Amino acid sequence: MERRAEPRLAPNWTTLAGAVEGVLAALGVPLPRHAVMGLTGCAFAFALAESEAGAASPAGLHAFDTWRLGERLARTGVRFERFAPNDADPHEAIAWIASRTERGVPVIAWALRLREWGIIREVDQASETFTVDDLLSPEVGPTAAWADWPWGGERIDLLAPVEAVAAEDAAEDLVIDSLRDAAALLEGRIRPAGLPTGAEALEAWARAFEEGRAIDRSGNAHCLAALLAARSDGATYFSELAEALPEASEPLQAAAEGLRREAAELAQLVTLFPYPAGGAGALASAGIRRIAAAALRRAADWERQAAQRVRVALAVFDSGHRLSSG
Repeated sequence: MERRAEPRLAPNWTTLAGAVEGVLAALGVPLPRHAVMGLTGCAFAFALAESEAGAASPAGLHAFDTWRLGERLARTGVRFERFAPNDADPHEAIAWIASRTERGVPVIAWALRLREWGIIREVDQASETFTVDDLLSPEVGPTAAWADWPWGGERIDLLAPVEAVAAEDAAEDLVIDSLRDAAALLEGRIRPAGLPTGAEALEAWARAFEEGRAIDRSGNAHCLAALLAARSDGATYFSELAEALPEASEPLQAAAEGLRREAAELAQLVTLFPYPAGGAGALASAGIRRIAAAALRRAADWERQAAQRVRVALAVFDSGHRLSSG
């Protein structure tokens, strides 16, 4: 698939979804952010990870990046191929990238200049650089040296669009699959690397605050901001589906309301722990830690309620109802 415009990383705390959205737009098959987030499951994924600095490492935001990735991305209407061998040689990976970009195919790459996803537009063999769009591009420009990639010793992980998926006939199944994933992710049934996820992750986060454990200050603020944005997109996705699925409208609207209530709890915490500083002295305050723990527990309750309503909607489809033609 060849691009029709320069691919740009779409604004999104979840950079995998932002890169996919940007590539889809460049290919002339755009989807709104909430649709990309909902269809791929990014709106519902979160794991609580720890770093040397403490709980709530930003690594938890990427715990699901490789989980059933091809299947999830194909729900957007475009099939992506992936290059991520365990023993990948950077020169082999660069050749893989160049063979795509020379044909006008953008490549999504992990850890170009940060532990985030970005887009490679071109490969310059003479200067041994990439032309990229990532979170650093507005500040330092689009040129990234081969020698510095992958950044920080991270894995090599590449994605490139291959072909449009004949999704119209399978749209019902794709939506239902996305709802099954949403319920499982929100419930915390899927645990990459054994990490707590979904509502369980929120409760584990609350315990870290209650027990006086170390909290990764910047990571905590990052996770809160990203989670607030993701759950807000999830609410919009459910609301839109409720309009398209009249038979399941009531439970899907209830699920959307649950995520909106969760987002309201998270918004309070984003105020207490703003990114990137994380709130000067806030983590040292016993009172603020109690407030944070209580808000996270309420958020977990709303997340579980949203998952339960999605299960009710899925039962409607299991009983034979399908998408509205409107």
